[in-house]
Amino acid sequence: MRQIDGRVIWSFSGGAWLHPFYMGVATALQECLPGATNDPNMHFIGTSIGACAVVSLLLGEDLRACTQIAINFRRKAQMQNTV
Repeated sequence: MRQIDGRVIWSFSGGAWLHPFYMGVATALQECLPGATNDPNMHFIGTSIGACAVVSLLLGEDLRACTQIAINFRRKAQMQNTV
């Protein structure tokens, strides 16, 4: 997060296997700042999996479910040694 000229900018940049963490941050924003996505002074940017987290946040998706899916996917990949 960065503040510039009274605007708050949230940046979710790439990260591949960091997707559970990005979903967790998006979940916290959704739960702790419920009006953030409608605030004209809040801006969200993202790349790669970070963009998926931002879009999920902006669409009002169930981010707890998204986070759990991400964690399960990572566990499955680790068990199959594909990480």
